[in-house]
Amino acid sequence: MSEPLLEARGVTRSVWDGDREATILHDVSLTIEAGERLALLGPSGCGKSTLLHILGGLDADYQGSVRVAGTALEGLSDRELAALRNGTLGFVFQSYNLLGHLSALDNVLLPARFGANGAEPARAVRILEELGLGDKVRRRPATLSGGERQRVAIARALYSRPKVVLCDEPTGNLDRETASEILDLFNRLTAEGVALLVATHDDAIAHTAHRTIRLLGGRLR
Repeated sequence: MSEPLLEARGVTRSVWDGDREATILHDVSLTIEAGERLALLGPSGCGKSTLLHILGGLDADYQGSVRVAGTALEGLSDRELAALRNGTLGFVFQSYNLLGHLSALDNVLLPARFGANGAEPARAVRILEELGLGDKVRRRPATLSGGERQRVAIARALYSRPKVVLCDEPTGNLDRETASEILDLFNRLTAEGVALLVATHDDAIAHTAHRTIRLLGGRLR
């Protein structure tokens, strides 16, 4: 069998709160295969975002091991982690993480500015059009609705043709019709072999996922 595109083993994350150590994640292990869509469920504050940040190479302060497309994250330099994120991972943040002084198009192209292959504006425009933002490519985030900002964030995550996409509440700020369109997009991605992990409260995403897992008190149930 081929190696999973994403694999976590025994991931534990703790922080210090004054003189007390609090454990956010307890011995979390999971795998996601190519073309698989996995829904991560759990109440607010249970550690879903923390887990996504670790799996996406954004938080290196953990115990355990994480492999993405065959590459172990432990021991990678900041430059190596950035290259992995830029070429292999797509990340959709709950808070969008868009730069306010850039247009929607330039926000989508931002990862390419740090890559080796150069920017492809035509590709970025095409993705924005597929997400219903063809008439907003020159607009800045402050002039967009919450749902439109989320779609720009999704377009940015998809721009680099990632093998693994991590999403933190991707439909939380979308109307039902647009959320349905995002689900259709997720279906196309997994049909193309992308591994998708979605942290969500959206029942529609949970019901259409290939598998669901639940995080409670920092442990997978």
